[in-house]
Amino acid sequence: MDVRYFLTARYAEQSLDGTVNLFGAATSFIPVPAFPHLMPNLYVAASMAIDRAEARTPHHLWFTLNAPDDQLIFKSEDMTTEATEFPETREFMQTNFVLELRDLLLPSKGLYRLRLFFDGELVKEAPLLLDSMAAVQARIKRAEVVTS
Repeated sequence: MDVRYFLTARYAEQSLDGTVNLFGAATSFIPVPAFPHLMPNLYVAASMAIDRAEARTPHHLWFTLNAPDDQLIFKSEDMTTEATEFPETREFMQTNFVLELRDLLLPSKGLYRLRLFFDGELVKEAPLLLDSMAAVQARIKRAEVVTS
């Protein structure tokens, strides 16, 4: 199994033909007003390729979101792939998914981690750094003073 991408986005949708449309893709830093912060929505998108041999057995996928102290914030439902046979002309199958996370309570600033699991093994991790807007603005002001 090859993970083509696993990322967060400000908005994402999956078209009827399976393609994924992203806005604000690979968002890895989000300034927020204060902590704890209620994140109204955050999208997670992934693309994976499974080869002929892997497709012959069902697989289980899920992902988690962990806080900076590794506390579990969210665990997705188990997503199961069905066993299938490819046509002779295909060597792999690519599958995409998009999940919208709503009303996540994020307790503190710091580095959150999205983790993608395939058959019980961690296969990909995506960072998500959250900080307060006030801290970001203070860093910008300090940088302006240094450059002027």
